[in-house]
Amino acid sequence: MRILIYVGRVYEKLFGVDPKLKRALYKTKLLKMPKPEFYVLYNGQDEFLERKELRLSDAFHEIPNKLY
Repeated sequence: MRILIYVGRVYEKLFGVDPKLKRALYKTKLLKMPKPEFYVLYNGQDEFLERKELRLSDAFHEIPNKLY
C-alpha cells in the first residue's frame, strides 16, 4: 500500500509543476506518463531469496460479481 502512496505523490509532483499538464489531467485525451518500476530492498534477519519477482496484483482480491 505504501508504494501506491509513493507513486501517487511522485506523479503529483511531475504533473503539478506545469500548469498545462495539471489541466490535462482532467481532459479526455490520453495523458502519457512514465512507467513506474518498483524495487524492494530487504535487509531483515530472515533468509530471503537473492532475487524474487513480486506482483502487485497479488495484493488485491477479487470481489464477487453479485456485490456490484
